[in-house]
Parts: sequence; C-alpha cells; structure tokens
Amino acid sequence: MSEEKKRLSSTIFKGLFLLLILLFFALIVTNIIHEKYHARVKHELIRRVTLDKRKATLQQDTRDVIVHIALRRDEAVEIVKKEMRERVQNLTSIATRLSQLSGKKSNRSKILQKLSTVVNIARYHDGQAFFFLLNVDGSELLMPVHPITEPSLKDYRNKEGKFIFREIATKTKADKNGYFTLDWPAPGKGNDLYTAIVFAHHFAPLNIIIGTIAYNDYIEQKIQTSVIKTISSLTCDNRHILVFDYDGYVLSHNNSSFQNEYLIDYTNSDGVKVFRELLQVGRKKEGGFLEYKEEKPVLGEIQTKISYAGAFEHWEWIICNSIFFDDLY
Repeated sequence: MSEEKKRLSSTIFKGLFLLLILLFFALIVTNIIHEKYHARVKHELIRRVTLDKRKATLQQDTRDVIVHIALRRDEAVEIVKKEMRERVQNLTSIATRLSQLSGKKSNRSKILQKLSTVVNIARYHDGQAFFFLLNVDGSELLMPVHPITEPSLKDYRNKEGKFIFREIATKTKADKNGYFTLDWPAPGKGNDLYTAIVFAHHFAPLNIIIGTIAYNDYIEQKIQTSVIKTISSLTCDNRHILVFDYDGYVLSHNNSSFQNEYLIDYTNSDGVKVFRELLQVGRKKEGGFLEYKEEKPVLGEIQTKISYAGAFEHWEWIICNSIFFDDLY
C-alpha cells in the first residue's frame, strides 16, 4: 500500500511539475503575444499620428499655395492698373505738348487729328492693349477696335443694358480719372467679347476722355505662366504639387509623362479615374483627401499615394499636394 502511495505521489508531483512548466511557457508565450500586440498597437498609433500630421501638412501647404496664387493674381492686376495709368499719363503729356506746339489759335480738330494718329498706332501687351479717345458725352473720337454691329459707342449697351461708354465718360469727367470693367472685342479676335480693364482720364484742355483697354486674359495668362513655374519648383520633403484645370489639362506634375496632357479620364491600375476623383473632392468647400495608386518616378513601382486637393475657382484650377505612403515615415 505504501508503494502505491509513493507511486501516486510521484505521479502527482510529476504532473504538477509538468503543469507548472506548461504554465510557465504559457505565461512566456502570452507575454510575447501581449508585447507584440502592444507593439503593433503602438506602431499603428504612431503611424496614425504621423499620417494625421502629414495630412494636416498637405492640407495647409495646399491652402498656402492657393493663397499665394490669389495674392500673385491680385498683385499682377494692381501692377497692370498702375501701368495703364502711367501709359495714359504719358499720352496725356503728348496731348499737352501737341496743344502747346499748335499755339492758342490752333484748330481743336487739328490737334485731335495729330493726337489720333499717335493713339491709333500705340499698343502694348504684345499688341493686345490699346488706347481710345471719347467725347465727354461718350461718343467716339477714336476706337481702334470696334464691333462692326455697333456704329455708335455712345449708344452701345453692355450685357447689363447700360450705356457703358456714356458712363465711362461721365464718371471720368466728374472724377478726372477712373477704372472700369468692359466686355469688348480684342485685337485680331473678331467680335467675340472679352473682359477687360479700362482706365480713363479727362483731358481738360481739349475736354476729351483719353483711355486705355487691357484684357484680363492676357494679364492672367502671363501671371499663370509665372505661377506654374514657381509651383513646379516647390517639391520638398518628397511632397509633390499637382495642378490641373477643370477640363483635366495638367499644368504641373512631378511625372513628366503627365505634363501638358488632358487626363480627366486617366484610369490607374485599380480602375480609379484619379483626376475626376481629385476634381470632385477638390471642388468641395473645404477640399478633400484621396488615396490612390500611382507609379513612383525613378523607382517605376506602383505605390499608394495620398493627395489633398483644393480649388482656385477664379482660374478653375485644382491644386493637389501629394506624398507616397513609403515617404511618410
């Protein structure tokens, strides 16, 4: 009986010992799993925090670019307005000199004829901007670009139904100078109307209006070219700025094969129409983010990319700041 008890005790002891060993290893394994889990959670938390920070940076940088574009455009318009004023002042000086040279007894019509000769040939902005002369009632003395369907400037009505040249003449005479907005044909472009800036000055010695017209399209094309050149150089910290218009025409892209192409229907390897999606999120009031696959330049590998898109509505541009996920961490 005692032998049986000894064997039983030995068996129980061995079982308990084995159980303790199993529990020990179970604790080790559990601890390893626990540590790996927490490591994964910590890594995921760090990844999310890093991603959120990068997304915030993409968003802020894109908005900064949009503000920069708006400021550049406003500055360009103000510079052109100043230029227009100076050019009219120069023309006014010529008119003054012609009056002085003609003497007091000179016929007003002869002075106007000489002045008209100068005005008719004077051009700037690659020949797109020009000068004009009006009587103070808004009737025409000289308008180098004139819609053939409108024989009298005085009676010309704009799209709001206003006698715009009467208004220009009246306000300019009252205020001596003034800026106006006018939809008017451009040199060499038929009778289609283009939005333009007008600066006009009342030249009291002859009681006439001397003015100039410069077209917004020309002004904005020049500043757009300059802005795109600046944006194309703004690749930093592996971030890339993409610019395309609402038609999908790419103005700036870090991938040269996309540059100056219409890509509104471009589809990536996952079947996503990337530019249509960016256009959709970019035109939202607050802009938006988009994740998609794209070939990474130099490496030639398809990788996930995240972009924040916003719009500069005045030029119908979408501005995107992008970064590949591999470059996030």
